[in-house]
Amino acid sequence: MSNIIFLATLVLSWETITSILKLRIRTRGIGDGSLDGYDFTVIQRDDQIYIELPNCPHEKCEQIVKKLLQMLKPDADIRVTSLGYVSTHCNYCLVPDAMLHKCHRCDGWYCNNHRLPEQHSCPGDRFGRTTQGIGGGEQHGQHENQGQQILVSRVPCG
Repeated sequence: MSNIIFLATLVLSWETITSILKLRIRTRGIGDGSLDGYDFTVIQRDDQIYIELPNCPHEKCEQIVKKLLQMLKPDADIRVTSLGYVSTHCNYCLVPDAMLHKCHRCDGWYCNNHRLPEQHSCPGDRFGRTTQGIGGGEQHGQHENQGQQILVSRVPCG
C-alpha cells in the first residue's frame, strides 16, 4: 500500500474543494473521500493541499491524484515530481541507493536510473524555469494561452 503523500499548490477555497470532491469533513481543512474504490484524505493549508491515499496500491496513487486534481482544475496540466531530499533513497522511485546524483535543475537526489532530468520528470530548476523547450524546439511564450500547470510532489513519509 501507499507510503506517499502528494502535495499540490492550488488556490481554491475549502468549500469549493469539499463540494467538488464530495468530502466528508472531519474539521475545517481536513476531509475524507473515495474515488475508484480508494479512500483518500485531503488536507488544506493556505494555498497547498496534501492528498494521502492510505489504502491505495503504490502504482495507482499517481493516477488517483491526477484524477482528483483534474476534477478541481479541469483545464490544468498536471505533472508529478518528487520533493525533498531523502538521504539514502532516490526522490523519484524511492529505492535505497548508496550513490545518488543531484539534479542541477531541481536539486533533487536520484539513483543512476533516474539521474537525467527526462528520467525523473524534472519540473525545472529552483529558479522557476522549466525544462520544457530544452532541446525540444519550443519557444518561450507558447504556453501562455494554455491552462494552468500544477506540479504535484510525492513526499515520502516512511
